Amino acid sequence: SKSDSSSVHDQEKQAMRAYMTKRLVAKTIDVIIVASMLGLELFSFFGLAKAFLPIPGAAYLMLQFFYVGMPIIAVLTVLGYQAAFEASPVQATLGKFWLNLYVTNGDGENVRAEQVVFKTVLSLLPILALVGVYSYFYNTSLKYGMHLDAPTASVLAMTALGCIATFAALHILLRKEKKRQTVP
Repeated sequence: SKSDSSSVHDQEKQAMRAYMTKRLVAKTIDVIIVASMLGLELFSFFGLAKAFLPIPGAAYLMLQFFYVGMPIIAVLTVLGYQAAFEASPVQATLGKFWLNLYVTNGDGENVRAEQVVFKTVLSLLPILALVGVYSYFYNTSLKYGMHLDAPTASVLAMTALGCIATFAALHILLRKEKKRQTVP
């Protein structure tokens, strides 16, 4: 009857909401863990930089490392966290593990580290684009002493909105028969 089919449909919607809530909470936990790791890396760097400040050559090297080395270390931290946990026998990051979620490929098998790295890079591309645009404008203002005017601010705001919307869209579900797969 109609009431039975609508009841099943409501149950499916409620189960999907619960599943998506679990995924959101797991992602939040993982972001907090990775942000803590990145904060510890920055705190350590600034401690070392302060120690090398009296030596002019070392201070210059530390400044150059901050612009080149720290972004590389940050990317390796994010990719390494995902790859190490999701490609392990546990098949889950800490946030997913605590909420009984796991990662498999389309055939239900363990994912390989390179698949996890590719998925993570693909899903982080909008955020990397946002960082790139902001870095360009920051570098330009440092080089030429330009100030943030209204057209530049609107470009930055629209870029941020577009990148964040794309990042969110990469984490939505495809269709009912592939409930566990995200767009990447």
